[in-house]
Amino acid sequence: TEFDVDDGPGGQDDLAVGQQVTVRWTSSDGGRTFDATIVKYDDTLEGPIAANSIDLVAGTFVVLGQPVQVSA
Repeated sequence: TEFDVDDGPGGQDDLAVGQQVTVRWTSSDGGRTFDATIVKYDDTLEGPIAANSIDLVAGTFVVLGQPVQVSA
């Protein structure tokens, strides 16, 4: 199985629980079992942080109009 992590080569160890991936697969038995051929992960949100949107107390900021919550 090939892994593509943030537009580069990677492996299963580069992924974490909760990340959304796209899986390309094949089946040689009419859809009873499946084999992953490519697993792809890419950041869900990338962009500039909005000016004055960082709230250190709440652990939030805004990227492209989307509120983002962070934690340790």
